[in-house]
Amino acid sequence: MRDADVVKERLNGVESLIHQIDQASEGMLEANSIIAHIASQTNLLSMNAAIEAAHAGDAGKGFAVVADEIRKLAENANEQSKTIAGVLQNVKKLVEETVAETAEAQSKFDNLFTGIKRVENQELEVKNAMEEQRQGSQQVLVAMKELNQITQEIRSGSEEIRVGSQTILEEMGRIMNGTQDIETASSENSQGAQEIAQAMEHISKLTGKNRDSIKNLENLVVRFRL
Repeated sequence: MRDADVVKERLNGVESLIHQIDQASEGMLEANSIIAHIASQTNLLSMNAAIEAAHAGDAGKGFAVVADEIRKLAENANEQSKTIAGVLQNVKKLVEETVAETAEAQSKFDNLFTGIKRVENQELEVKNAMEEQRQGSQQVLVAMKELNQITQEIRSGSEEIRVGSQTILEEMGRIMNGTQDIETASSENSQGAQEIAQAMEHISKLTGKNRDSIKNLENLVVRFRL
């Protein structure tokens, strides 16, 4: 894109220079027109001087020679002026054609420059979209890692609940056995009651532990939803 900017800047400089040349040729044509007018007036004056010299007879012969030389110089200047005018007209024509070609090239380059700028903007948009997609993919990976970690924690909590439930079932079995012992052996009533009390205390502790595990699972689920 930097190269295109440099070319555009140089093209603008060339166009400005051509316009300056065109203006200079206009000035030269005007100056040459003035020279041609002066030569014409000088030629007319020399002719008048020659006529006056002829009227003066022999006394005006020297002046007639000078007037004739002035006339020749004026005619020569007039011819040179015409030649210069022709050259300047050709130069002006070439300059005008160059101006037209430069303007057309400028227009085409402006269109090309606009197209390059549009492509550059599209490339930038694609680059930004790819960066957003990369960041989105990174966020998905992070979320998947967190989800995997939460899943592992849920599995661990579920295992703890399963073990606690198994222990509760075992304690319930012991309670049932203790109850049967009470029913079948009244002599061992006091000992059975003590075992029941111990089993109930153990169950209470396990229930509290299960409650904590369930609370932890609920917190994990809340984190996952967030």
